[in-house]
Amino acid sequence: MKKGFIHKALIYVLCVSLFLLMSGFHQWTAEAKKVDPFIGRMVSRGEVKFEEKENVWRNVEPSYFPIVKETKIRTEKGFALITLTNKSQIEMDQNGILSFGPNDRLSLMKGHLRFRIPSTVGIEIKVGRFSVTRSGTRQAAKGMTSFPPQTGETIGSIFIHADGQVTVKSMQGALTILDQDHLVLAALSSKESLTLPSTPSGGIQVAQADDEVTPEKVPKKGLSTWTWVGIIGGVALIGGVVAVASGGGGGGGGGGVPICP
Repeated sequence: MKKGFIHKALIYVLCVSLFLLMSGFHQWTAEAKKVDPFIGRMVSRGEVKFEEKENVWRNVEPSYFPIVKETKIRTEKGFALITLTNKSQIEMDQNGILSFGPNDRLSLMKGHLRFRIPSTVGIEIKVGRFSVTRSGTRQAAKGMTSFPPQTGETIGSIFIHADGQVTVKSMQGALTILDQDHLVLAALSSKESLTLPSTPSGGIQVAQADDEVTPEKVPKKGLSTWTWVGIIGGVALIGGVVAVASGGGGGGGGGGVPICP
């Protein structure tokens, strides 16, 4: 009888211990997943480097390079294709610098990149004083432009000019531009582009985006309204002088065309 009781007690203790061990194991596994630094992978060609430690850059493995949180990539004379674990894709052109932060936040410090973001992902790309993210149902601070929830992937590009201006293009889907306080500054619908100024006092220009996203096709500022007024006025004045001259040189024949009716 005593042996049977001890046997049952031992089995009970073993079962409880096993239960607690498995519970702790699952919790440990869950915690490990939360702190997993791996967020994607990169393939590249040409001269591409990563920051091993502050201001120390090393060449990457072209065929495969793991991307973890806080990784900083610099494309010099090379190109890079980055695929994140959330299925987003990023292409970097030459002379670009991109860093990867936590919570799907990226920071473009230099150069030109193209991105493809699935409908279920909310990536935010910081560039200077602004941030770019795919739109849900949001409204721009000016114009109150709204967009319905997106069902397809979002495709676009960001280009930092040499003078500090930033051009954002949406080739498919809607994008939202946020200021440094995370307030909605502007919104782009599909096939639109927007040029952000390098200084807070600069104006914002929205234009139709080209079908192909390349740095050479970034929107250029047109002539101002007063410049166009001056050009049109000058043309009209020259036309009037020519008309007077031709009318006065008719030799008194009265065949001149009157300027005014």
